[in-house]
Amino acid sequence: MIYPKRRFYGDKKPGGPFSKNDPLPSLDDFVRERAKKNMDVEYKGKPLPEEFDRPGVPKLYPFQKEAIHAVLSERVLFLDIFARGGKTRIILESLVRLKKRGEIRRALVVCYNVVSAYEWVKQSGLWAPELSVASLPAKTKQKVIEDALLFRGDVLFVTYGQLFTILTDLKAPQGGKGRKKFVLHDWERARAFSNLFDMVVFDESREMGSPGTITHLLCRFLGKNARRVVTMTATPFSHDPAPLWVQGHVLDGGATFGERFSLFRGLFYSQKKVPFGPGVIYTYRRSTSKALNKLFKNLALSYNTSEVGADFPEVSVQSLAVPMGHEQRQAYMKLMGQHVYEVAKANFQSKNGDRVSLQSSLMVFRQVASGFVYTSENAPALRFSPNPKLDETLNLIKEIEGRSKVVVFFWFKESGRMLAESLKSAKIAYATMFGGEKEASQHYQEFQQSPHIRVLLANAEQGGVGLNLSVADYVIFYEPPASFYIYHQAVRRVLVPGKKTPVFVYHLYSDQSIEKSLYSHFVEGKELWKEILDKDVSIEDVILGAF
Repeated sequence: MIYPKRRFYGDKKPGGPFSKNDPLPSLDDFVRERAKKNMDVEYKGKPLPEEFDRPGVPKLYPFQKEAIHAVLSERVLFLDIFARGGKTRIILESLVRLKKRGEIRRALVVCYNVVSAYEWVKQSGLWAPELSVASLPAKTKQKVIEDALLFRGDVLFVTYGQLFTILTDLKAPQGGKGRKKFVLHDWERARAFSNLFDMVVFDESREMGSPGTITHLLCRFLGKNARRVVTMTATPFSHDPAPLWVQGHVLDGGATFGERFSLFRGLFYSQKKVPFGPGVIYTYRRSTSKALNKLFKNLALSYNTSEVGADFPEVSVQSLAVPMGHEQRQAYMKLMGQHVYEVAKANFQSKNGDRVSLQSSLMVFRQVASGFVYTSENAPALRFSPNPKLDETLNLIKEIEGRSKVVVFFWFKESGRMLAESLKSAKIAYATMFGGEKEASQHYQEFQQSPHIRVLLANAEQGGVGLNLSVADYVIFYEPPASFYIYHQAVRRVLVPGKKTPVFVYHLYSDQSIEKSLYSHFVEGKELWKEILDKDVSIEDVILGAF
């Protein structure tokens, strides 16, 4: 049988849409009833019940000690700590103490990807050598399930993808018609796995997915059965707080943000009908941000870089404009008269908050600015020659003196392939993290340890989250990521408290292109897509880098 969604959501009736039969409470009453405490007030600047520093290891920062105290004290907790703020060490130090006290038998840590799981295992050797830990290598589905169910150590590290593998099966719908779906089908296996752990930690908890997705439901299943649950990320949400509701729902079943997403949406979103069709568009009401933050503090202990008193390295950010090649510029301007431009213009004018449609319609402009374009769905990419931005990236790497290591972030896989071919032709040793590679952990380890490999080519989404890249002093963005959240996470990979060497960040962009618009907003901590939807701006200004 397929587990009914209403049992995860706590709905009163199947499907559980919020309706006039369930009157919407006032926002003030909702917050007053559910915001019972403020985690910042509870733990920041308060006397600690014990000494958390241990002999033989570097001392903890005061904010890290406060966070450990909170993990030890709370049954559910959201750690909202800036990227590279030591969340991994905080959790490992907490697990050591909880294990010694006999308060937990075994913990599960759900990681962003395989390389992130490898980093957790490595950090365990530094901060918690007394714990028996393991991760699950990429193997067949049956082998992954067997290794997971047979685990009897102290801490198991799995990825969100491996959680899928362990708990779900691909099943055909009843009657055999329609597409197969992943469902939590084998309840004996699911319960056996869940019962192994009495504490679950969700790293980069934004990866839990959207409300009602299978990833969200799997995380809620594990959280519901655990005695202790911790979620943690440096960016709980960006333009849309839906991921925040998911994370809160996994922690406490909706006791803080509402048992149903429809209730949360009714309180914090405005809605309007789609001009053509029966649908409804929901938009987050920023006027409710104070109320949302008050609820958030009921679960979350938050720290940003300005309040922790840590010694961060000096950061220099430089944007380098590169003119497009003649053929490349012709192709870019030609797009302005094609169907893709009309689609983008329609999205702009509708102002309906459809961020995904905006990004999709402008994707081809970003690709041409990076030096390639797809002429048809199944054909290989057409590359422009010359590609000044690719040449400038190579020159910049060559100019970096000594043994300083460099991380080059890209967004499109074709860009990664062009960069790899260029470095190979120049006989510069490099490692890659394109995403989906079986050898990703090995490449990550080689970049960190080998003095001969100075360059890491990393997809910003895969290599920019959950990793420690502090061995690098230089970061080059060959092209901007799709969002400020990913950009911010990627930059923070090389910034760690206590690092003595300065960090240099370079933005390469094709002049008079959409890339300039993206970078100019990232530097200000803003999302271009949100600014487009909130302000009166022309599509030409965005595409030609004037916004």
